[in-house]
Parts: sequence; structure tokens; C-alpha cells
Amino acid sequence: VVISRETLCFSWHLRVSEERVLELKMMVENPANGKRPGVAFPMRMRVSGIVVVALAMLALIFGLVQNMQTQRGAEQLVAKEVERVSERPTALTDGCQHVFVDVGANIGVHARFVLQPELYPDARKIKGMFTSVFGEDYWLPIDASKEEGKSNTPEYNRRICVVGVEANPLHVKRLRALDSCMSSLGFKTKYLAPAAAWIEDVESALFEVRFSKREESKSYWGARIHGIDAVKGSTSGLEEMKKTFDDSVNSESQEGVMKVNVSMIDLADFMERQVIARKYDEERLGPGRVFMKMDIEGAETLVLEKMVQRGVLCKDKIDTMIIEFHSDAARDKMRMIELGATCGVQEASPNSGGPSRSTGPTRVLDFDYEGYLLDRENPLRKSCPDADLGDYVDETK
Repeated sequence: VVISRETLCFSWHLRVSEERVLELKMMVENPANGKRPGVAFPMRMRVSGIVVVALAMLALIFGLVQNMQTQRGAEQLVAKEVERVSERPTALTDGCQHVFVDVGANIGVHARFVLQPELYPDARKIKGMFTSVFGEDYWLPIDASKEEGKSNTPEYNRRICVVGVEANPLHVKRLRALDSCMSSLGFKTKYLAPAAAWIEDVESALFEVRFSKREESKSYWGARIHGIDAVKGSTSGLEEMKKTFDDSVNSESQEGVMKVNVSMIDLADFMERQVIARKYDEERLGPGRVFMKMDIEGAETLVLEKMVQRGVLCKDKIDTMIIEFHSDAARDKMRMIELGATCGVQEASPNSGGPSRSTGPTRVLDFDYEGYLLDRENPLRKSCPDADLGDYVDETK
């Protein structure tokens, strides 16, 4: 029941008027009773006023209670939303405007092309690809101007980050040392090794690593890996991967075989959770870009197909990908996959100091650069004298 203030006042004055007229009439007819106008209110009128005031106070209290309940409900909703958001796992690349993803990282030299381009003058083509995607001076500290130079310092604050996946256990020590080296220079890098990029997560699968034992060839740096059995989890498609590997191997140059257990990562899911879903200050830095390099020894066809199915191969998620195809069949299938890729069109995001956001499918380039393969020209211990590299030993000329 809602009782307005105007209704209460009108009822009060109407009741007073009726009682007052009756009292005055009685005084005129009986002047000897000694009453004067305005001396007292009749009992009936006083009781009516008390009832009206009580009703008004009850209505006010009822409104206050309702308001408190509504406010408490809103606070509970806000608290639940904050709790839901806070439960979101932290992505490896949170805080990073741009991300370079190195799938089949080998010894991680591509990360150094990205983060320390001045050390690799002959890698002009691939460095040009990076600047075309990330923009000029993308590796500088966020607030640095061009007049401050292009050197990387420990104050670097994560404009671009690197994440990598490498299955060959022979490279684990080097990649751990590279993470420590880059961290000492202020860069954020993270290599998952030994781990293989795949179409689903597998806790442990048995792999063969084939390599040359000849010291002069060092072909183990490019060791090929193929799954031969699954210990845990589903591995649909492994036979196709194995056949692709076997068809491409020159058996005369392979002198050593090592069997290892390696975890397998659903690359499409990893990209969605750890890279695409990253949080960073876009209002301040502008739209971010993702550049991927892929060299996974014959598994690329199935992995790329899964990425298309999940909607990951779109320019607003991965701007550009360079890939080494290991068979003509894989290359042809990729063309069919690209034709079938569907990506939602987004408006370009205007921003000062960076490239505008593109739309449509990811640009996929059949390109493989293997310069500085052993990274002998720039030893980690020379570049990162303050880093804890453990017992890692650099390759020397």
C-alpha cells in the first residue's frame, strides 16, 4: 500500500474542517458553556491524527527496509562478479601487448631475432616481418623515445613477450638458460620443454628422437621427433604424423635413436587460454599483435586444422604465421583449410604509435629461416653476464 504525503495532508485538513464547523455551531447556539474557538481539539480528531501519523511512519519504515534489501542484493551481485573474474587463471602472457609464439623452437634463436635484433644483421628478412606486424621499435621500453636509443635494459616493461614449445629434450638446458638470460635483460620469455604441439592434451607419449652422432654435422640440433606410442591419453592422428616423418627422413644420415616420454599440448586451446585471452593495458598501449612461427616436423596439418576449427587462425587472434611445411600434401591441405577459414570482421582499432588492427584469416607464409642455427655468434654468457645460466655451455665457433 502506497500512501502519498499529499493524500495524508488532504485527509487531515478535511477531518479538522468538519469537526471545527460542528464545534463553532454548538458554541453559537449555547454561549453559556464558556468554550472559545481554538481552545481544544475533540478526542475523535486527535485519535484520527495519531492513526494517520502511525500509518505514515510504517510506510516510511517499510520503504527503508526495502531499500536496504535492494542495496544488499546489489552488493552481493557485485561481490559474486568480482569473485568470478578473480577466479580466471593468469595467462603466461598477461601484461604483454605483443606476443611471439615459437612452436618447434629448437634452441630458441628466433626469440633473439625478436628481442635482440641488433645482434643478427643478416636476418634482415625475418626481422622485417616482425616490424611489419609489431611496428617500428617494438622492442623498446614502453615509455622510451627514439632519442634514448634502441638498447634493451632491465627496465623494459613487457611490450612484447615470447612463449615457445619444444619437444626435443636435447634443447631443454639451452632453453632454460635462454629464459634466464632474457629475464636478466628485462624480457619476459617462457619455453615449455620438453613438450610437443598437438591437437589435444596428452600427459605422456613415447617419442623417438633421431639424430646424427657425428660431431662435425651437429644434426641433432634439428632432431626430428615422431610419436610411436601413447602412454596416457588419446592420440588420434599419430599414425599420420609418423608416416609423414618416416617419408621425410633420410635413413643414411640418421645414426642415433633415443626414446623419450614427452607431454603433448593442445595448441589451439593453449593459444586461446595463454595468449589470446591475455590482459594488458590496451587503452595505453594500443591493440596487440601475435606472430607465430611453426616447425613441428609433419604434425602441422592436423594442428592447423584444429586451430581453424577453434577459430584461432584469424588476424585478430594471430596476425601472421610463418611455417615450414614438411610435405606437399600438408601444403595443399593448408590451402584448403585457409579457404574454409571463417573469421568475424572487426572494426580497425585506432591507436597512436602502433599498426591498426587487421581483419580476416591469419596470413600464413611458407617460410623457414635457419640462419644463425647454432647461435655461435652471440653466446648467452656474453650477452647476459649477470644471468644464472647454471651449467649451460655455449656453442663456440
